[in-house]
Amino acid sequence: MGRNEPIEHALAIRLPQGLRETSALTDSEFEFCIFTDLNPYDLVRKAERWPAAGWLSGSLANIADIAETLTVSQRLINESLELLEKAVRAASDLMGQATDLDFIGFEHGFGQVLQQRAGTQTTWMAMVIIANALAFHDTISAAFDVPSVSSIRSDPETSSLMGLRSAWRKIMYGINYWPIFHVADQLLDLLNER
Repeated sequence: MGRNEPIEHALAIRLPQGLRETSALTDSEFEFCIFTDLNPYDLVRKAERWPAAGWLSGSLANIADIAETLTVSQRLINESLELLEKAVRAASDLMGQATDLDFIGFEHGFGQVLQQRAGTQTTWMAMVIIANALAFHDTISAAFDVPSVSSIRSDPETSSLMGLRSAWRKIMYGINYWPIFHVADQLLDLLNER
């Protein structure tokens, strides 16, 4: 609220006719539907209703779960995915331009770590895994006393690569987020060898 963002979803709820006491709210069944693509500035596209006809029914807890899901902006998710795809392609392109750094060696190494054939798809996957680890790293850094990615990048005394590897090892061994960071650390290790 307070931002000039379009309303993406609306939840319409029909109250049960016999509902008179608030204590009966938790035991009552409600009917509801969802409207999406609510853009008052787009006169061509009409809001979509789900279900197209009739009503869904459920408890107040069901409605709360649906309302929580609707708070996730599909528009922002789509924009984030586009940004991630551009970043992965750019990182992959930079890896491809690093012929003087033995890119074929990188591709081969990525393939070994990811246990698949070396190539463009494998390089993209490697970049996505590293991006995922970077994002998760920043998400947990304050809660677990781990330096943030930006503070690692701005540290003049340590290379970003070495700072990340140190932080990721602390995360793996100290916090035990092994599945996310183990493969990403192996991929960074390949970059460190060059």
